[in-house]
Amino acid sequence: MARSAQNQQRQGQGQVQGQGQGQNKPTKSQRRDALERKRDERAVRSAYRKMRKDESYLAEDQNFLSFTTQLQAIGLQLRDIPGDGNCLFRALGDQLEGHGRNHMAYRLEVVQYMKDHKNDFEPFMEDDTPFDRHLSNLSKPGTYAGNDSIVAFARNHGVNVIIHQLNLPVWK
Repeated sequence: MARSAQNQQRQGQGQVQGQGQGQNKPTKSQRRDALERKRDERAVRSAYRKMRKDESYLAEDQNFLSFTTQLQAIGLQLRDIPGDGNCLFRALGDQLEGHGRNHMAYRLEVVQYMKDHKNDFEPFMEDDTPFDRHLSNLSKPGTYAGNDSIVAFARNHGVNVIIHQLNLPVWK
């Protein structure tokens, strides 16, 4: 008899727990509301992306159409990268990964590569900035990078970087 009371007690706990878990499951209308909310959020994000694209500085550039046509002729497309000092690393990331979110990692890789290969880069420093200061500045987000960074990136990743300019030959 004591065992049957314990079994009933356990079964009762199971029922209570089972009922409690069922209450956490969203209802059909809650799931539908969640789906509609997600759809609305996607629509807002899509509209925001379209607005940003329409407001792009490229759309106002008088050379935009010519450059777009030049690139399309060789199967490429013009991509809008914000000119915020991280633009080179964003563009390089865009070409490797399809997005520029990892620009800081690429920046730090380039700085480290240049440190490790100082003899290859130091003789080509412009201005009167010491090489170590140049690398220190380059390691900071928002610092514009130049040809030395392109070379370091290409060597570090074992890729060819090709630079296209309007009505000029490509640079490799």
